[in-house]
Amino acid sequence: MCMFIEIGVRSGAGTALNWFCGRGCWRKVFKILLFLCLETYNVSAQVDTKTVLSCYIHQIKSLVMLNWEILLRDTVPCIIAYRKDTNETKETNCSGEGINWESRADWDHELRINPVTIANDGDYKCEFVTPEGNFERLYHLSVVVPPLVNLSNEGDESAVCKAAAGKPAARIMWVPEGVCVTSNETHDNRTVTVTSSCSWKSFNGSRATCFISHLTGNSNLSIERQTPGPSTVIFPVVSFFILGCVLNSGVCFFFCKTKDSR
Repeated sequence: MCMFIEIGVRSGAGTALNWFCGRGCWRKVFKILLFLCLETYNVSAQVDTKTVLSCYIHQIKSLVMLNWEILLRDTVPCIIAYRKDTNETKETNCSGEGINWESRADWDHELRINPVTIANDGDYKCEFVTPEGNFERLYHLSVVVPPLVNLSNEGDESAVCKAAAGKPAARIMWVPEGVCVTSNETHDNRTVTVTSSCSWKSFNGSRATCFISHLTGNSNLSIERQTPGPSTVIFPVVSFFILGCVLNSGVCFFFCKTKDSR
């Protein structure tokens, strides 16, 4: 929000002004320009992309100095400054990796982040100094990360849909609706893994679809219920039959040897 206040004081302004300024104040003309401008923007950028932050939109004449102050999580503030009279740039407490001027500091004063990483989450404040006053623009940058999605069976009992390491946390919905348990796990880098496990019995069908909703885009995965095939049923029966034959042969062999020895 910006506010422009202009106060003009002319001759004959009044007794109160004469008292405040002293005799002869009515002959003077005072013009007080107070330009207070605080512009704040919430912006987001997807990880592994490029983003550019502009210091101002309207052209500023007679620029004296400009600096970007970068406030990231658990780090010392980074300052990237430009001084017009000497055409010099300077960096303080900046790693310089991925953050720099978009083109030239004396040209457009835009800040480039390329590529965007999770570590770039934070506040970016631009301050430019002119003979008319100082002006600021503040960006709250949120880095978004698309989740890795996966849908699998846990035997024939439940279906598990997972949206791993997304930022912010993804949302998971099922069609048809079932009896589901959803949990969130927040990692050290502020990404979140969302896991939703649903009972197959609650779906009343052999097919289910998991819908994943996220700022970076939506996706859906479908899965069929695993049912025991003939081989999974026959195999244990055959195994027990073979084991029984082996045991029976062993017993017969033992008794036969005992009989022959007598």
